[in-house]
Amino acid sequence: MRDILDDVGRQYGVTRVYSLGEISLVACVKLILDRVERNGDRPTRILYLSDFDPAGRSIPVAAARKVEWLIRAHDLDIDLQLIPILLDHDQCVNYELPRTPLKADEGRADEWTLRFGEGGTELDALEALHPGELRRIVTEALDRYHDHDLQGSWDELLNERRSALELIADEIAGEYASALEPHRAECRRLAWEANHLREEVRMVYAKMLADINERTDDDILAPLFEFRSEREIVEHQDPLFDSARDYLEQINRYKLFQGRDEAWAVRQRAKRALHAKKKRAEKKGNAACAAESAVARDSSMPGSRGDEAAP
Repeated sequence: MRDILDDVGRQYGVTRVYSLGEISLVACVKLILDRVERNGDRPTRILYLSDFDPAGRSIPVAAARKVEWLIRAHDLDIDLQLIPILLDHDQCVNYELPRTPLKADEGRADEWTLRFGEGGTELDALEALHPGELRRIVTEALDRYHDHDLQGSWDELLNERRSALELIADEIAGEYASALEPHRAECRRLAWEANHLREEVRMVYAKMLADINERTDDDILAPLFEFRSEREIVEHQDPLFDSARDYLEQINRYKLFQGRDEAWAVRQRAKRALHAKKKRAEKKGNAACAAESAVARDSSMPGSRGDEAAP
């Protein structure tokens, strides 16, 4: 789905990070450092996409734990949330997406099957059966944070300030045109002999720049750096990770996402009880087999009951 995500990412100007399996700690460090260095005090939101299977369900949690550890270990004041948007169980049911068998060595298969049924669903199944729906879901998630009018307003202000600077520069250039032209002509004629003339030209340019700075207000570009959207953001109500949560609250959110709530605890206790019962049955069966073998050995020994050949 990279072609779709790249197209949407370019449209909205967002960073895309792709990973096979769990995202690395190095990538998380780069994300945090880049965010601290470039974003200032602006919030950071990570929208996470993964397959609907045991691995795809666990990797958003793994990424969140790494980011959480970095923030807490370095005591960073960061407003960061990680929000899984694709794929989840409800989406698979609503879109009637097909299931594929889990890998034979998937150790979480039993628990997964008990909770969600057999098999998992690949991310590209949504696009294959419902073309355009993946783009719509991602776009809808991004629209929560994107002000479509902001870019136009910013460009309008930028062009206005650029035009003001160009007018001042053209005015200064006109005043110095007569001083520059003889030197330019001499430079063209003498070429390699004109080093001293080029130096004079550079001095004239330096004077021009000084005059531009003198006639330009210090804050002419300030509005560009202070430009902010006035649109009120409607945040996700329950992100998987939120840097504003305390440790225990965040741990409980991970457990809820992974289905490790009270119902999961009941299933785990039932599973352990069934396993213990099976072990006891196996142990009892092994003891019975051992007793039968001992009886068989006794009956075959010389002098045992019923042995007519015994002396």
